[in-house]
Amino acid sequence: MDMDGVLQQIGQGGKQQIKYGLALCLFKVYSAFHTLQYTFVGRSTSFKCFTVNETLTDQCLGNQVSSCINLTFSESTIVADWSLVCDRNWLGKATMSVLMLGFLQGALVLGKMADRFGRKSILMLTLWGLIISNLLSSITADYAVYMVSRFLVGFFVAGLTTTIAVLVSEL
Repeated sequence: MDMDGVLQQIGQGGKQQIKYGLALCLFKVYSAFHTLQYTFVGRSTSFKCFTVNETLTDQCLGNQVSSCINLTFSESTIVADWSLVCDRNWLGKATMSVLMLGFLQGALVLGKMADRFGRKSILMLTLWGLIISNLLSSITADYAVYMVSRFLVGFFVAGLTTTIAVLVSEL
């Protein structure tokens, strides 16, 4: 019997395949929010730099955060939490770079692991990894811990998306 004959006997995809497909699509949508997160938590915010002689708005004396006696921000973001302005501005952008590095590593490592250990187990590993990494990034007050958690989020998002892509194609 050829493949067409087998497909005619077993029929088209049913309700269960549609349920699995929808659940996998929801997981895929969830992963996009991690990439978009920086737009909201890392946005630039207005600040005032108080020096000995003057108050500067949205700038630092000599472009050095250390020249400010006090910094006040108009809203709470990671930029405000860790004073990522002036000469420290690049540190805010580095969080997205670390996320992208996590994407690269996760796609390479977790894709192979899914082939070796099974897609369902890797899917569960990536979902739990995302939950824990996101929890860590939301409660930490330390920049280095935040960077590690963002790398792990990227790592697990890449594993999630590659695993879902293969599972959807196998429905």
